[in-house]
Amino acid sequence: MSEHPCILVVEDDPEQMMLYTLLLASHGYRTASAFSAEVALTLLMESDKYAVVLTDLNLPGMSGVDLIRTIHDRQIPVPTILMSNDANVREIANAAGADGWIRKHDDIKCMLHAVATAMPSST
Repeated sequence: MSEHPCILVVEDDPEQMMLYTLLLASHGYRTASAFSAEVALTLLMESDKYAVVLTDLNLPGMSGVDLIRTIHDRQIPVPTILMSNDANVREIANAAGADGWIRKHDDIKCMLHAVATAMPSST
């Protein structure tokens, strides 16, 4: 029996982080948390267990866009989803090379769909 996919959630707001991880866990996903892009990169470099990176746009230090670009530059093989309340999140995500995007306060079905769509089919 294979393990459930692990989603790396990158969010600096503790309440939002708890909400996302609980929602994802309630739908069968394992989660790991990073409160900054720098911590996320460290986790990604240490393990290939992550099926998807779900990152906030606005983070302290390196932004979510910078995280996505760094993941691509370092050729880390993990799909990325950008989250934001910004009205232009789709355009920002596309410009960064993200595999998906969501508005932070969309229905949970939007998040689950974005994660399922971005996830490699072998997971």
